[in-house]
Amino acid sequence: MKSFALVITLLVFGLSCGSRNIKYMPHDVADSLDFEFKVSEWSKPNSNCPPNCDCDNQGFVNCSRLHLTKIPDLPKQTSNVDLSINDFHSLPDDSFAGLTNLSQVDLSENYLTDNGLAEHCFRSADHLLILYIGANNLTQIPTKLPKNISLLSIAAGQVLSIDFKENKYLNLQILQLQYNKIQNLPTNLAKNAPNLLELDVSFNNLTDLSVHSTMLKGLTKLRVLNFRFNKFHVIPKNIPDSLQDLDLVGNPIKVIQSHAFAHLPKLIDISIWQSSLTTIEDFAFQGLHNLIMLELNDCHITSSLTNNTLIGLSSVLDIDISFSNISSVEAGAFAELSTLQTVWLNDNPFRTLPNGLFSKSFLPSIYMIYLWGDNWICDCNLKWLKIYQENSSVIQDPHLMKCKEPAALAGKTWDAITSDQFVC
Repeated sequence: MKSFALVITLLVFGLSCGSRNIKYMPHDVADSLDFEFKVSEWSKPNSNCPPNCDCDNQGFVNCSRLHLTKIPDLPKQTSNVDLSINDFHSLPDDSFAGLTNLSQVDLSENYLTDNGLAEHCFRSADHLLILYIGANNLTQIPTKLPKNISLLSIAAGQVLSIDFKENKYLNLQILQLQYNKIQNLPTNLAKNAPNLLELDVSFNNLTDLSVHSTMLKGLTKLRVLNFRFNKFHVIPKNIPDSLQDLDLVGNPIKVIQSHAFAHLPKLIDISIWQSSLTTIEDFAFQGLHNLIMLELNDCHITSSLTNNTLIGLSSVLDIDISFSNISSVEAGAFAELSTLQTVWLNDNPFRTLPNGLFSKSFLPSIYMIYLWGDNWICDCNLKWLKIYQENSSVIQDPHLMKCKEPAALAGKTWDAITSDQFVC
């Protein structure tokens, strides 16, 4: 029993230590790494481990939550050190001298300031690839970063601008600056980090004027761009056509104009939920032949889904337009979406839907449709949908679909009635 408790304790410890690192890894990088936790490697304490820290035999050192004010003497074989949630206010030059295997450092949630970071604090960390330094008091990006840095996270801070000065970081692929106070994107980001793959500037103060023609120009490898909860009123135009994932959640965008994404043909995922969206113009998604996921839920759409609204989404698998105030859908709205598998239309004020809307003739791959709501007019005009629900498992959770009319069926859920009762 004692050994079992030890295993559980170590597993929990290992997962809590590694969760931050796994969370921010790009999918293709994370998939190539082995995060298997080996309890046996913790069975014997490392004799060089700093006091009160925990070390394993693979070079990981956990010195988190110890109220440290200076970096302890770390074992020479250290490759990954967690120094988060301590009391660091400054880092001197060559803070990581002698650690030739060091590839990852977590300094997040301390009290570091711009003046507290010596210009050459990372000078001896030539092999450092991953740096977490968010949730401090930094207002700018550190002047001299490790030359081989590939992931830089300065999330949840006081950063006002993205300024790498004249420094070039050719290996920088992931830049995380969410939850800061950034108002503009730099004009020379492609010069500083030409191989950037992912840029997260969500929860900042970016506006339509923050992205003009030169700001992201040259980032020809950019795949993921997170603009979540900024202040954009229109879909940004000056974005590299290499982009695959665009997140505009929570922005005050009211209209998705016709051909709004024509300049981004490689997009796979678009998220614009929880926005101020009221109108989706016809042909808004024309040209997005590679799009797989479209998320437009939690909006205030007053326009209908017409036969032309979703034209162009020839590869889409999932569409979520739930909780979005849509009251009507034309019969051919999904007619061109032969690959569609799942559609969320639940919690919209639908009263009825046109016959054949989900016809297998143009939706051969559909297997889940969500239509929860309590506003249905359960009469002969909707009998086709009830028959569809009875004869297949595609319509999900009929117990969450409730009739409002006629009076004889008012308040009854679809799992408790039959198609014979849908009469005029």
